[in-house]
Amino acid sequence: MTSPQTNKFIDPDLSEAIQHWKEYSDQTSQNSVMLMNSMTPLKDSAQVASAVFELMQQTDWLQTAKKMTDPTALSTAIDELGDIQIAVMGKMLDGYRAFLQTSLASAEQLIELPKETNSAAALLATLMETSLNIVKQYQQDASDKAASLNAIQAAYRAWGQKSLQTVQSN
Repeated sequence: MTSPQTNKFIDPDLSEAIQHWKEYSDQTSQNSVMLMNSMTPLKDSAQVASAVFELMQQTDWLQTAKKMTDPTALSTAIDELGDIQIAVMGKMLDGYRAFLQTSLASAEQLIELPKETNSAAALLATLMETSLNIVKQYQQDASDKAASLNAIQAAYRAWGQKSLQTVQSN
């Protein structure tokens, strides 16, 4: 970590807090650029459309239509989809719970800020450091939520693929 420049007009703790926010801002900016560069919705959509189109061409639709009315295959697919939906609700509740816990802990941290300080600059430095820690926790919660959403998306994709293969192979 770079040492914050000391200035006789700025409290050293405040200078350090400003430096921490600057470093965090720089890193967040870089992460945002990397995230935006990794998102390729048109390419992803084209790949999905291509796979569906290929599947449609290879499918014997007469046999598939007969198999789609099989109660066993249909009930199994619906049961699996129900299990995925229940897991999704659990993940969503976990995310909301984490957000609420972070909010509660944040409020407690802000309430516990020193009531009496040597100077306004020291209080501002403490407030900045505390708020940076709070922002980082919300960011971690958001990252965890994104990972959950990716897992959910993968589960739906796997279910759809398995259901189609089951209908085609029976």
